[in-house]
Amino acid sequence: MNYFFSHFHVYRSSNMILLLFLLVLHQQHYFIKPIYAYSRVEDLAINCGTESNSIVLANKRIWIGDATNSKHFSVLESSPQKNQSSISVATPHRDDPYGTSRISHYEFTYSIHGVTPGHKFIKLHFNPASYPNFHPSKSVFSVKAGPYTLLRDFNASGAAQEHRDHHHHSDPNKILLIEYQHCIKVEPGQNLTLTFIPNTTHKDSYAFVNGIEVMSLFKYHDQCNKQKKSRFRFSEVVHHEESCMNCSPSAQPPPSQTKPASISGGVLYCVIAVSVFISMSSIFLLCIWVWRNSRMKHKAKMELIYEETTNSRKSSITLASGNSCRCFSIIEISAATINFDDIFVVGVGGFGKVYKGYIDDGTKPIAIKRFIPENGVQGVQEFKNEVEMLSQLSHPHLVPLIGYCNDEDDMIIVYDFMANGTLRDHLYGTCNTPLSWKQRLKICIGAGLGLEYLHSGAKFKIIHRDVKTSNILLDEEWVAKVSDFGLSKIGPNGESKFHVSTEVKGSLGYLDPEYSKTKRLTHKSDVYSFGVVLLEVLCGRAPLLRKVEGPKRCLVEWARSCQSEGPHAIDQMVDPFIRGKIVQECLSKFVEMALNCVVHEGNQRPSMGQVVEGLELALQLQLKSED
Repeated sequence: MNYFFSHFHVYRSSNMILLLFLLVLHQQHYFIKPIYAYSRVEDLAINCGTESNSIVLANKRIWIGDATNSKHFSVLESSPQKNQSSISVATPHRDDPYGTSRISHYEFTYSIHGVTPGHKFIKLHFNPASYPNFHPSKSVFSVKAGPYTLLRDFNASGAAQEHRDHHHHSDPNKILLIEYQHCIKVEPGQNLTLTFIPNTTHKDSYAFVNGIEVMSLFKYHDQCNKQKKSRFRFSEVVHHEESCMNCSPSAQPPPSQTKPASISGGVLYCVIAVSVFISMSSIFLLCIWVWRNSRMKHKAKMELIYEETTNSRKSSITLASGNSCRCFSIIEISAATINFDDIFVVGVGGFGKVYKGYIDDGTKPIAIKRFIPENGVQGVQEFKNEVEMLSQLSHPHLVPLIGYCNDEDDMIIVYDFMANGTLRDHLYGTCNTPLSWKQRLKICIGAGLGLEYLHSGAKFKIIHRDVKTSNILLDEEWVAKVSDFGLSKIGPNGESKFHVSTEVKGSLGYLDPEYSKTKRLTHKSDVYSFGVVLLEVLCGRAPLLRKVEGPKRCLVEWARSCQSEGPHAIDQMVDPFIRGKIVQECLSKFVEMALNCVVHEGNQRPSMGQVVEGLELALQLQLKSED
């Protein structure tokens, strides 16, 4: 009996501790507020095709059914007959807002009431499922927000299939959901309407939408730049299958035929209950111990990382004399990104995230690269290396450095914002309009000039060491800018030393095999990576296709085999969007230059200056034939 009561007191004490712990968390939830917390004037989430309101627990988002009589919005339809108006259908995915859809062969409009002037962040949610009596290939429609056209002749299932093809997704048990994002400006006295218009040139075309979100932006974003491009986000979820076990009404347990338990039976039940109670208490205490132990280990690990990182950061960042690089405070950066809100994330990498923000009272858009503290000393070195390197460089084809932040535990670099994103964003894996061949050539020439400057025009000869399409950015005029100097190294002087011995770093698919094998880094390692970029630009595909077998798996090997097979094979490897639009002489020169860059022996590769000359000749051949 004493044993029982001792466990009971332990259990009760543990419950009290757990209760206090939850209370502390609860209080923290209310007292810890983000820097510059604010309330959006509009923050509306519409669940299309349903009469029910719901709450998504993950983010506590309230979704309002569009079939309700809401004071916030109304649905207007242009169907000529009442029985042909838009309908509500259920989808294979049950989670809001993708569980239902409004779908119609006719134009329909959502009118948002009482919208305040200013820039609004719009999210449209699409589930490209197969709806009853609506074939996925027929979902060809446009979307307008007031005077702005957000989507033109959009086909959700086609976009999803293209995304799967580029990323080689083939799991039939997963559903690909699409989220479209755009920033628009609502003028004073203007209403906000979202109109879905089926393409009348396609027979039986229809429009649909699963969810709509409308949000006001932070005051610093009242001058949300007009170049802010729309973007798509794709997410895979497991297909929910309805299941029911023993659902038959007759599957009820039969009435008990046993007699009432005797006194001895009651004692037995009591003993069993106490045993179960003690076991559950022991399990609970064990879980508390395991959780506490894991937290202590994690804390010790983080303290070690913090100590190493702090020691590495004690040496101040050295900037070039006369450099105008600004040193920002964490308060300024937090204000520029609304405390690092994910809606402003424009890129993600191994280093951390890149945010779009605004400084100088909202007049200047910037890109903010925030390093992850968990990267430890390596992250600190890459941060310092990039700031110190960029502060000494200035070229039209290098991304301009604005400043940095080294406050407290944060390591942040601030650049000019590049409105058109990365080169990769316009080659494959997105819904962006593919680049023309002339655009691609000019971008390659620009990036080549940036690398040539690093190799021979800067104060020091620099090896970039991570040349790839995602590190070539495009400004609003489509001018190429080489970025991300975290792995860059000061190269050999070429007089007494021709390589740098260093740990192998870079990106898979772009890595110079000679450097990977010998750990000897040269400027020709960048030339190899740039050759892969050229092939990527020509073919519109990734350097490595992990789920593909045979010669097409590796882009470089596939290009070599196509060259050996002749002109017809080379034509077949060209991106279908530009196939047939390239002059044969231009194509031959471009392929020759790209394959010369990726030869096995580094000393047989051309210099970046020679590569640029070859690309400029290819452009002249293309332009000459078009005149």
